[in-house]
Amino acid sequence: MMLIPELNEEETIAYEWQYGTMGSFYSTLMELLTVADEAHLSLLEEVFPKHVAAYRKYTGISGWWQQVQKKTAKTI
Repeated sequence: MMLIPELNEEETIAYEWQYGTMGSFYSTLMELLTVADEAHLSLLEEVFPKHVAAYRKYTGISGWWQQVQKKTAKTI
């Protein structure tokens, strides 16, 4: 996982996912989350809570991703 001081773990996960810097396992996991139904998301959340939380915020909280991008624009 990249270390970007301005980002928390969930934000870093979303950043790496969106910019293609994750390893193949976690990239595949994130793609799996995009097609999982709620029941399977809940199961995956038991094992990968931060990844599912990042996915839920990315897809469910309006403006969340834009805020992450603003944070990284200041440092990169």
